[in-house]
Parts: sequence; structure tokens; C-alpha cells
Amino acid sequence: SQPLDGNLQHRAANHNPVAATVGSRRAKAKASLAWRDRAAREDMELETKELTEKLPKAQTAYRGHRLYVLEKHLTKFQTLRPKGPILGVVGGLPVFPRSCVQELHTASKWKKLGRRVQEEEMDTPAKKVCYIFSGHSVNIQ
Repeated sequence: SQPLDGNLQHRAANHNPVAATVGSRRAKAKASLAWRDRAAREDMELETKELTEKLPKAQTAYRGHRLYVLEKHLTKFQTLRPKGPILGVVGGLPVFPRSCVQELHTASKWKKLGRRVQEEEMDTPAKKVCYIFSGHSVNIQ
């Protein structure tokens, strides 16, 4: 092998691989913390912007909206519970917060989930769903 020049000999003599690894870990940790801080700040800004957002003017804007819902855009296995605060009116339809939307299940679905519908709730379902089979409508509770 060829002899190292003076500068490289000094570097090779003072090179500590453990210290280099620890230093790079600290640098990565600092960068990670800085990234998390930026991400948290950005999330807070987006949440603030979202909460101060005005109600959309068009009914179609409410379909799939994260904060607001029109009752007509609910699926057949969703209901508003509690039929709570009306945030506004668009085209004659009341606007509700998305947090009031509740998913509904049939008795058989609850059974699959390992639960049981209480007897007093069987008589008064939250919603009656009408299925159409080959031209005949059937009410399912």
C-alpha cells in the first residue's frame, strides 16, 4: 500500500467509528424532531382552517364533506343521532354536523359482531329499510 499524506494520516489516526455513528444518530434525531414539529404545526393550521371554513353554498358540495352533511346524502344504513344542531340551511335542506351521523346495523349484523339487540329496541328500530326483490318491496327492520 502507498503511504498516506500528512492530512489523511491525521484523519485516519483520529477516526473513531463509534463517535461518528453516535453523532449521526443525534443529527438524525434532531432532524426527526424538527420534522415532527413542522408536521404538528401544519396539522394544527389545517385543522384551524377547516374549522373556520364557511358552509358550502351548493348541495353537491356536502356529499362526502368531512364536517357537514345533508340528510338526503345519508346511506340507508346511516341516521342522524341525535338529530342535533342545525348549522344552516342550503336549498331548503338543513345542514348537520358530520359528527351526528351514526352507522346502523341489522340484528344479524350485530350478531356477527358478537352482540345482541335488546328486546325493547327490537320493537322500535332506528330506521326501516325497504329492499326491492324482483319487483316486490320488503321492509327490513
